[in-house]
Amino acid sequence: MRSQIILTIFLVASLIQCDQSPTSFDKAPFLDGADAPDFKADITSFEFDYLYKQFFFSVRVNSPNPIDEVRLALWSQSVHPDSMILNDAGLEGDIIAGDGNYNGNWGLPDSILELSDSLQLELINELWNIEVRVRDINMQETIDQYSFHPVVPAAPVIGTIWHRDTLQLVVDSLLLDTLSVEVTHPKGLDEIRDVWLMSRKPDSTWSNQKQPIHLYDDGGTVVFFNYKGVDFTSGDKVRGDGIYSLMVGFENDQFTQVGTYYRTFYARSWFGLVSEPVADTLVLLAPANLSFMKKNSLVRSGIFQ
Repeated sequence: MRSQIILTIFLVASLIQCDQSPTSFDKAPFLDGADAPDFKADITSFEFDYLYKQFFFSVRVNSPNPIDEVRLALWSQSVHPDSMILNDAGLEGDIIAGDGNYNGNWGLPDSILELSDSLQLELINELWNIEVRVRDINMQETIDQYSFHPVVPAAPVIGTIWHRDTLQLVVDSLLLDTLSVEVTHPKGLDEIRDVWLMSRKPDSTWSNQKQPIHLYDDGGTVVFFNYKGVDFTSGDKVRGDGIYSLMVGFENDQFTQVGTYYRTFYARSWFGLVSEPVADTLVLLAPANLSFMKKNSLVRSGIFQ
């Protein structure tokens, strides 16, 4: 009889203990008001992308109540305030739906994009302001503000230019010269997108139909043209060393002009920022009365690297 009483007391105590211990499927106990989040908005990111000419921003919203509207306004000294509605539905710039982060982007208006690069940079470098107003379904409102100057990426820098200042055409021969340009960037050579030159002929018309003539840092691995069975590359020596090269050729024919060629070199970063132009000249002289052409053979004169 005593053992039965002890067993009954033990079972009752076990049941009471189980009722007080939630299983892994039970929700955490709710304490009214203890875990309710503060109603606030935080601008967690505000950046400008020079490649796409757009501002990108992210706003973190915490609220105990459902959100009715998140409105963002953006302006600077020269740009009037422009406002937009942000969402947390994974649409129109938002990344993940329902995570409390309201992401968006704003592109520069046409009135700025139509300006020159220097004027664009001047406006972009102004102090930009962003204000976020969040309203919940109870018409309560919270505000966050932030101001910043966009960090201006650097443009490439053109250094030494190597080539012959004066060349003389050769009768019945292809005259070659290799242009080489040293290009650097404060953040490394990977920031350099392309290097090119514009060339004006002695009669003031443009070479290459006024299209950029590109130089290459490819180690001379790509064949650009074939002349009488001979393959010609860019003439570049080492790939990826910041020395951009181009092998150019002149024939003594009715299309080649003698005189001074005016060249201007440029380099551009991946952000689209162009270096300060560097001007240079080449003097091309008429051929002497000598011929270096051998029968059934091609004689090449000039600089080979």
